[in-house]
Amino acid sequence: MEGMISRLRTNAGDGIVPGPFRVASAALLAAFCLPAHALLSDNVFRQADKLIVKPETYNLVVKDKTTFKIFLQNNMDRGIADISLIAESPVFDFTIKPKRMAIQKDQRTYFEVTMSPKASVKTGNYSINFRLVGGDDKRLFKIFSLNMSESEAPESAQAPKPGAPPKRGKPAEVKPAGPTAAAKPPPPDNRPPAPARDNPPEMTLFATGRPTTNRPDVDGTLADPAWKRSAVVSGFSSASGGQAVYDTTALLTFDREMLYLGVLCSDEDASLLGESDFVEIILARKIPNSPAYSIKVTPGNTARCSILHPDRQGGRWIPSGLCYAVSKAGRAWSLELAIPFAAVGAQYPRAAEKWLLRINRNKASGNAEQTYWSADERGANSPKGLGVIELEP
Repeated sequence: MEGMISRLRTNAGDGIVPGPFRVASAALLAAFCLPAHALLSDNVFRQADKLIVKPETYNLVVKDKTTFKIFLQNNMDRGIADISLIAESPVFDFTIKPKRMAIQKDQRTYFEVTMSPKASVKTGNYSINFRLVGGDDKRLFKIFSLNMSESEAPESAQAPKPGAPPKRGKPAEVKPAGPTAAAKPPPPDNRPPAPARDNPPEMTLFATGRPTTNRPDVDGTLADPAWKRSAVVSGFSSASGGQAVYDTTALLTFDREMLYLGVLCSDEDASLLGESDFVEIILARKIPNSPAYSIKVTPGNTARCSILHPDRQGGRWIPSGLCYAVSKAGRAWSLELAIPFAAVGAQYPRAAEKWLLRINRNKASGNAEQTYWSADERGANSPKGLGVIELEP
């Protein structure tokens, strides 16, 4: 029955999940490393206009510290093996994550920028310039800015930069960290309050799951309030190259006993789904010699589990206490899983802890498509590897 909570049932003959998403153990269990960096070809830089840059905001008010994202969309006919973001301002300190990354063809990703004013900075409007560079030789892709009114900045902030002038925009504004003794109280805010939201989902370079105090009701619908605190996993890639046509989004949270995963799959018609459609979750702890655990769930609310050991030996896995449920409606189907930490040889994390995760989706009904998520710490999906998530208590 659709939406019914089910305890996992496993056939005695189950082994490693077969099919197009079978992943070699070396790729599953190997630690993620940055690729060797080299000079990029001229063809990449000739297509710099096809690297789309979109800051999350152009209007910044900085008190002590602020964090925002700069999104990149690679519309080139090839991937970019190495790209970095460099921030330039005489009055701000910056932390940019990751320091460098690879961007696949048709992939959308982002840099996360945290900025704070230097100790001696006074209130005012200041220039913030950015450069996107590639390769070890830091060859310029693009230069852009979040500010455009340089006349309002001090002379030290108006020094011209080499290369093309940045586009014009609004300067970032620095305000004092707190009111002074002579400061007047702000006027009353008579606007209606914004709708309440319990820690909305956030995107990071790798998904960061945070604990929930309310265990979600595992019914497959993703309607439980506990999912409001979850991390979001999106940006699936197609196994044939480029971005996925049919959206898949996963949610991640946990409590002291369970790791919870929810997956929402868009489709043309959920009533046409069959047993060949499935979502596969591959999970492993990011520690040496950790096995990988596979859970494959179909829209018919059936599941199959397997384990892959570091010595490449695979077999049945019967996780005690695992719960899962599926729901279908209209043009989408969704599933929820509650995975006991004990079932994967783990405990509730006492400190931030990185895990490995891969999500495969096989869309067999209607317009067939095979997609996956496996974003590593650089934000790039690996065709054969595992992505990185973080559990932060």
